[in-house]
Amino acid sequence: MKSRPPLTHHHTLSSLWRLAAGSAVVLALAACDQSGPQIASPDRSSEGIRRHLTSEAASQVRSDGSFSLAAPSAPGDRPIMSAERAAELALAYVRSYGPSFKEVWEEDRGAPIDLASLRVGGRVLYARTPYGAFPSGYHPAFAHVYGPYYLVPMSVGSEPVLLISVAAYATQTRLDRGGFISRPVQSGNEFVSRGLPIDTTRFRLISAEEAVEFVGRSTGARIAQVPEFVRVAMPNAPAAAVWKLTLDREVGVRAGTGRGRARVREVYVGPEKGGRFMIQGAGSPHSQKVPALRPDGEDGRVEMVEVPVLPKAVLSFDSATVDQGAN
Repeated sequence: MKSRPPLTHHHTLSSLWRLAAGSAVVLALAACDQSGPQIASPDRSSEGIRRHLTSEAASQVRSDGSFSLAAPSAPGDRPIMSAERAAELALAYVRSYGPSFKEVWEEDRGAPIDLASLRVGGRVLYARTPYGAFPSGYHPAFAHVYGPYYLVPMSVGSEPVLLISVAAYATQTRLDRGGFISRPVQSGNEFVSRGLPIDTTRFRLISAEEAVEFVGRSTGARIAQVPEFVRVAMPNAPAAAVWKLTLDREVGVRAGTGRGRARVREVYVGPEKGGRFMIQGAGSPHSQKVPALRPDGEDGRVEMVEVPVLPKAVLSFDSATVDQGAN
């Protein structure tokens, strides 16, 4: 059976994702054969994680050893839903569309999935968008897909088996009396889903605490700020979001794609290949030109529009390994 690319996999019930993604500038994560330290489960005591943090960052660690992450906030004044609402909608999405997508989710996972046993399991994460407000006057699906998403893990028992990403801007999505999804007339890209593979060397959900321990052990530096969870450029799916970690000093790395050695203070950890250490890629445009649909009349019309990129946002990444001889 034909496999799907793990980080652009999506189920949206709308061809509008394909229109939004198909002609977008592809800034996917750069492949690299270099292998670094393996990500392991963190020491979940508060003291365990603190040894990799500055005092300022450590002040945001709770007694159970987990971070108090920043509250969700969107660029501009567009309203967003809460994490609790995203979790409620994710459950309703499984109830509404699970029977249709079950076979594809099981193909992703490489194992059967018992839909009736699925529950929200683990922390619901808010992935910030690197993009500013999508230009007005276009189908709302485009604002959804270029905006922030909540990543909602669905588990059977204690094991996460499915990931439902919920567009934070999809505040018009409702539930009917039966608890099923009720979508507005103009809808699309409210949900992106994928089964989580049993083989975690291909893809693995990584927590902020795991990212900190991985980077702290790898570099010897301390993490100076609470990790930030950020989306990568379209057409990557929300599941490709990475943790941004700011270090207390520069560290030497060896980057892939022919860049050679570099010194950086900001590093990234993503889920591809079971967890990858990355740095910012070359180049960062101020905007991206993408196709968008104006819902004028029955058929609508497609135009090319400029989507702004937020200041200091990173759109591309290079795999890297720590240059032990330079630290």
